[in-house]
Amino acid sequence: MTQQTLGTLSRDGSVDTVHLERHYDASPEEIWAILVEPPHVRNWLAEMTIEPRVGGRVAFDWGGDDQDEGVIRVFEPPRLLEYTWTRSGESVIRFELRPDGEGTLLTLDHRCTSLEQAIGVGAGWHSHLDAIEALVAGSPTTREVWTARYRELRPAYADQAEELG
Repeated sequence: MTQQTLGTLSRDGSVDTVHLERHYDASPEEIWAILVEPPHVRNWLAEMTIEPRVGGRVAFDWGGDDQDEGVIRVFEPPRLLEYTWTRSGESVIRFELRPDGEGTLLTLDHRCTSLEQAIGVGAGWHSHLDAIEALVAGSPTTREVWTARYRELRPAYADQAEELG
């Protein structure tokens, strides 16, 4: 797995946003499937339930009592997906896919409810996007590898948050 550039945290009024970009050696249709089809999503994020339409419900189950849900705001296969996320206060996640050479550029923006949430979200999404890269390469990431990567990245995102004040 290549070492990916850190995402960026930004602040606009009371909204803190995490922005990440990744190139994958797969078509937008393949990356779209990884983002929305439950058998794929469980390999990089969590167990997922989805009603694939605007206004549809999206839910994630990490096991035990660790669950989250939201509502799909934008659903334009294989280009745009946006949904609310209730984990640690309601926020909004937006994935945009664009052809990029022989692959796909994925842009992820997560509008958070606080700078503290943005720190965890930045390290978390960064680690999840690493897991997508491994999945595309044919070697899915284990939960232990994801956790180690998250712990490695969190201080860098905390440093960005400190700079934002």
